[in-house]
Amino acid sequence: MREDPFDTFWPPLLDVLFLILFVVFTAYIILPKPKDIVPKPIQIDTPHTFASAEAKFSSKQEEEILVQALEKNFNNRLSEDGVKEKIERIIIEGHADAEGIKTPKYGLKDNIDLSFQRAKLIDSLLIELNNKNNWFPKDSFDTLLSPSAFGARRLKVKSQESQALNRRIEIVFKFHE
Repeated sequence: MREDPFDTFWPPLLDVLFLILFVVFTAYIILPKPKDIVPKPIQIDTPHTFASAEAKFSSKQEEEILVQALEKNFNNRLSEDGVKEKIERIIIEGHADAEGIKTPKYGLKDNIDLSFQRAKLIDSLLIELNNKNNWFPKDSFDTLLSPSAFGARRLKVKSQESQALNRRIEIVFKFHE
């Protein structure tokens, strides 16, 4: 009896082709696409800029240091190829440490309020810097900015000794797809 060539040749070849298709399809699903790759946010650590229960500068020198850092980071980010044209929203994330506010005041009852006040402070500084640097048209820049508060929900460091590192601002650029 003669053996059919289909029985010996095609099944292993079909197995190999199926395996190749499976690997290619899986890689297509799992690997990030160019639009999924988001630049790292501008992160401004502010442990010494903000007192633990206030969202204001403790000295003029600290304000100048933060303004210089903001201006430098924004200039660097906006000088990257095509970034400025793709920006849909600039999210200013205010963060706080895990310690609660010991003496709540009007407008600052908890860490969410505190981190929102931090974000609003940076928001106003960015508007002033935009007026100086002309990054975007003055009448539309404030619509790009979106201050938000995270309180202690996104701690950078969980150890009790390093709580000051959690008091920070992160500026995230959201792009058009």
